[in-house]
Amino acid sequence: MSKYYGESERLLGTVFTLANDLSTGAIVFLDEVDSFAATRDSDMHEATRRILSVLLRQIDGFGQGKRVVVIAATNRKQDLDPALMSRFDSVITFGLPDHQDRQKIIMQYAKHLNKDELAEFASVSEGMSGRDIRDVCQCAERHWASKIIRGETPDSTTKSYLPPLEDYLESAIRRRQTLLDFTKLTYKKPNSHTINQSLAFAS
Repeated sequence: MSKYYGESERLLGTVFTLANDLSTGAIVFLDEVDSFAATRDSDMHEATRRILSVLLRQIDGFGQGKRVVVIAATNRKQDLDPALMSRFDSVITFGLPDHQDRQKIIMQYAKHLNKDELAEFASVSEGMSGRDIRDVCQCAERHWASKIIRGETPDSTTKSYLPPLEDYLESAIRRRQTLLDFTKLTYKKPNSHTINQSLAFAS
C-alpha cells in the first residue's frame, strides 16, 4: 500500500506482469486477501476499491498458455467480494487440528513434557488452532519465568527452568475461555467469521 495516488495499483499490476512474463511459470500468493478484497460497499475506501478492480482484471487477463497459479488465503471467506470468489477454480478448507495433530504441535513448543502430559494438554486444547497452542505455550513460559524471577518456584522442581504441565493447562483454559467469549461476541454480529479457520483459493 502506498500513500501516493495510483501507486498501489501500479505495484500490484507489476507483480502480475512479472508473473506472466516468466517463461518457467509462477505462483502469486495473496495472504490475508480479505484485507483488500472484501465485498464492495459504500464504506469501502476508494483506494481499496481500485486495488480490487486491478486484481480482478489481472486474474481475468491470464492467457491460456501462461503457467501462472494464483493462491489466496483468508480466515474470512464470507467477507470476500463475490466477483473475486467466482474467479477461483477451487476452494480448500483447512480445519482445526485434531487431537493427534495438537500433540505434534505441542511437542514443538513443550519438548520436556512426557507422552501422558502431551495427551492431557492436547485434550484441554481442543478447538484451538496451531497459533493458539503456540500462544498458550509462550504465555505459560512467560508466567513461569516471572515465578522464577520472584523466587516462587521450588528449588527441587525437576527442570525448574521449564513450566510444569499445570501451568500449560491453566494457560490453555484461559485461552479457551477467551475464544469462547469472542465467539459469543461475533455471533451477535452479521457476517461473523469462524475463528481460526483458514481457506485457500487457487486458480
